[in-house]
Amino acid sequence: MTRGIHRRQFLRNAAVTGAGAWLVGRGVPACGAAVEELTVAEFEKLHQALQPPADELWSTIPWKMEIVAACNQAAKEKKPVLMRCRSGHPLGCV
Repeated sequence: MTRGIHRRQFLRNAAVTGAGAWLVGRGVPACGAAVEELTVAEFEKLHQALQPPADELWSTIPWKMEIVAACNQAAKEKKPVLMRCRSGHPLGCV
């Protein structure tokens, strides 16, 4: 008897999740809000405003994206390696 209840609950949850995913994929705005599109001119303006200044010191460091290449270079130059590891989503702390 409890097996059927769990199955029905699972199917209901799967249907609700699937419907929600379908609506998100369709781009339906939440609560009937109007969707404003970003024009090319607005994008260019925002893109320029969000660029970091060119004279910041961190941008002059030759960062390596591969740990093996960084370790090889550090061994040749007898320098330490700084490795930054984060967990969660790269766009926000989770």
